[in-house]
Amino acid sequence: MTQDRPRLAVCVLVCTVFALSFGDALVRKMGLAADYQMSIWQIVFLRSLIALPILLLLCARRLSRTTFMPNRWVLLRSAMLAVMWVFYYAALSRMPFSVAAAAYYTLPLFILVFSALFAGERIGGIGAIGIVLGFVGVLIITNPRASGVSLWLLMPLCAAMLYALSMILTRTRCATNSIWTLAIWLNVTFVAVGGAGLVLLPDGASTEVWRSTWVPVSGAGWRVMLVSAIAIVIGAVGTAFAYQRAPSAMLGAFDFSYLAFAILWGWLMFGEAVDAPTLFGILLIVVAGGLALMTSGSIRTTEA
Repeated sequence: MTQDRPRLAVCVLVCTVFALSFGDALVRKMGLAADYQMSIWQIVFLRSLIALPILLLLCARRLSRTTFMPNRWVLLRSAMLAVMWVFYYAALSRMPFSVAAAAYYTLPLFILVFSALFAGERIGGIGAIGIVLGFVGVLIITNPRASGVSLWLLMPLCAAMLYALSMILTRTRCATNSIWTLAIWLNVTFVAVGGAGLVLLPDGASTEVWRSTWVPVSGAGWRVMLVSAIAIVIGAVGTAFAYQRAPSAMLGAFDFSYLAFAILWGWLMFGEAVDAPTLFGILLIVVAGGLALMTSGSIRTTEA
C-alpha cells in the first residue's frame, strides 16, 4: 500500500490542476482563435496521438504484457471519460471558461448521488444540503443572460455526470489496474473517438461546434498541441499520484483550485470578466462540493 504523504499530494494536485486548466484553455483557444480553428475531433485526436508516445516512454519499464491489456471495464471507463471531455470542450466553445468550469465542478454532487444509487452509501442531511447549494450556484451563474446558454449548460453537467460515473467504475471495477494502463487506454480511446468524428461526421461551417473539417496545422499549432499533450499527461499521472497519497475528502478542496485557474485563464487569454453573481455562484458550488466530499470522503479515486 502506498504511504500517505498529504503535503506532497496537495502540492502535486495543485500543480496538476494548474496544468489541466491551462491545457483546457489551450483547447478552447485552438477551437476559437482564427489562427487555429481546429475542430474538437482534430484537437483530441492530435493531442492524444502526441501524448501516447510520452506515456509509453514514461512507463516502459512499469508495464508487462499482462497488465497492459485492458478489460471491458477499462475500455468502458475510457469511453465514458472520452465522451466527457468532448462534451466539456463543446461547452467551452459556447460559454465563458469560468461558467463551464463551475457547471463541470458540480461533479462531487453527482459522485455523492451515484454512490448512493450504485454503491449503497447514504447521502445524509449534509449531503442533501450540498446538492441543493450546488444547483442553486449553477442557476445563479447561468441566469438566462443570453439566448441558448442554458441549453449548452447541459454539456458540462453531462460531463460532470460521466466523470462521476467513471470514478465509481474506477473504484469498483478498475481498482487493481495500473494507473499507466488507465492513462494509456484513455488516450487510445481519445485517438479512436477523434478519428471517428473526423471520418464519420460531415463537414460543417467554421462556427459549428461538431464540425469535422481538418485544418492544416502550422508550426505554432504543433507547439500548442505539444503543450496541450504534456498537460493531459500531467493530468493523467499527477492526479492519480496525489489521490494515492492523501484522502480524497482532503484533496477535494484543493481540486477546486481549477475554478480559480479557469477565471485567471479566461481573463488573460479571452478577456472574460467575472461579475459578482458568478463569483457568488462559484462560491456556493465550492461549498456544496466540500459538503459532498465530507459525506463521501471514503471514496478514493484515480483520474486519468
